[in-house]
Amino acid sequence: MNSYYHTVLAHKSILSITLPVFDAIVAKYRDRFVHENGDGAQRVFGSVCVPTVFGWVVSPREKGEAFTSEDAVLVTDVCDYKVYVTGPNKATLNAPLLVRMCQGYPNAKAILHLHEQLPNVPTVPFASPGSVLDNDREIPGPVFNIDGHGFIACLDENLELVSNNFRVDH
Repeated sequence: MNSYYHTVLAHKSILSITLPVFDAIVAKYRDRFVHENGDGAQRVFGSVCVPTVFGWVVSPREKGEAFTSEDAVLVTDVCDYKVYVTGPNKATLNAPLLVRMCQGYPNAKAILHLHEQLPNVPTVPFASPGSVLDNDREIPGPVFNIDGHGFIACLDENLELVSNNFRVDH
């Protein structure tokens, strides 16, 4: 068994995505994506996943502070420990988990992952991002923490974090 997912570039074409809801989420939470290192340098952590009719638009693995949907990656499928993408970039290491969240909570407008812990939500054990243990983990609800890593949350129509009684319609 593979211990990590890996990216398969389905199409190497340069893909330009403009997705207003992705950009609205990034704009709304932008200051929470940026963190300072111990040396004062800034790093950008976290990710966004927006379901579309073509697949899922997700944050790229490497991104700058001013990232937008034009930097995003289209994930067309996730199967057999492979993340199929269109475009020149790799998807965030959390892409398989974020796609599973979209599939499990189809009423969510999008999924947000930030590197901070939320109070009063379920917390699951840490596993290395990109690993099978992390991406195939049990999802305890529409909002949860990964111990020491951050939270994963469904967003509603107003791009707000949902509560843990969020309706699930399959």
